Amino acid sequence: MKNTIVFLGMLAVMCFACSPSVFAQKIVDALKKPMPELPVMPEEDFLKQSTLHKEIPFGEDRLAYSVSLPKNWTKDEDGALSNFSFSNKVLGEIDRFYGPSRVGQRSYFSVQTVGLEYKLTAEQWLIIHVLENGYTLEGMRVIDDKRVEVIYVLIDRDITYVASAVAQISGANVLFSQYVVPVSNWAEEAAVSQRVIDSFKVKFISDSFVEQMTPYQFLDVAEIQYPNSWEIRTKLLRSVDIMSVTLLNVKRKNDFSQTKLLRGKMEVYVMSDYIVEDIDDQVDLFIEQANTSQLVIQEEFADYEDFVVDEDIEVIQVKAYDALDQSRTVSSYEYWLAVLTSGDYFYFLSLLTPSRDSDYYDWARNTQTFRILVKSTRPLFE
Repeated sequence: MKNTIVFLGMLAVMCFACSPSVFAQKIVDALKKPMPELPVMPEEDFLKQSTLHKEIPFGEDRLAYSVSLPKNWTKDEDGALSNFSFSNKVLGEIDRFYGPSRVGQRSYFSVQTVGLEYKLTAEQWLIIHVLENGYTLEGMRVIDDKRVEVIYVLIDRDITYVASAVAQISGANVLFSQYVVPVSNWAEEAAVSQRVIDSFKVKFISDSFVEQMTPYQFLDVAEIQYPNSWEIRTKLLRSVDIMSVTLLNVKRKNDFSQTKLLRGKMEVYVMSDYIVEDIDDQVDLFIEQANTSQLVIQEEFADYEDFVVDEDIEVIQVKAYDALDQSRTVSSYEYWLAVLTSGDYFYFLSLLTPSRDSDYYDWARNTQTFRILVKSTRPLFE
């Protein structure tokens, strides 16, 4: 039996009774709380009272890190390592340090790691981690795409803890460290916890791709690169004035089914300026033609200026629009459109994805892949 790809209407996780523009930032806004104002131990005092630990777990350079901890803390030499195995699914603990014994539970500092299956920012990975574990986020500070710091509340074995944590991405790995304190001791240790988290450094930061990339060329005109996890659909070339390709993010419905669900869709059109009389009119026409009996592109809600492009590419626009799947009650999607130009050609790159509130994981994966696609687009002619 041939594999079947089910249209995006089968994809929605959540339905809404009003416009998705109302909800477009709900998850992100709710979790992006500013860090609470906490006392911080003076740096000079912290350095005097702490010891710098330089660790290379399992002799793996990709896991090498350093952190400063209070001098009376001790390392657990056996517990964290005995059950560890590398995984792209589950965080594995590679080190743990304990604070001094006291009445009640002890504070601890742990370092965990997990592999990335797809390109994500540290912020996106952290939000997914918080959502999956049901933590109560108290504050977040985004340092850059590869590092984010948070404070959150968690419950473990009926005991409430406060954790100061940092997620650091290097290549295809996340190192996640957290200073965990019983809530009854938080007031006493809060000033130290931030110094500890700030001191956590990953030795080797890699910019390597998470997934293997495949190039695709539009004759001798242009080239893109896309991750191997996306399926490519080419069309019969009828004219060098307009060339296109479709990329699909698909996933099997379950381990026992050949049916595939469509999780995201990207399209690339390379158009000669010979057939583009007015670029603004062409953008309107492109969006109009993206509408179907099921899908309706609605109002723009974001205009991005932070996309990285090839040095020979000029950006005309990168915008995001609300989109509705009318085949369901009202399912929310986002439609992103990047319009680029170089030489005698225009490049139209589009993404259709579940909205960030319908399915945050797919949204994060799709939008990061779209950024890679835009960045890799380059002309081949001189």
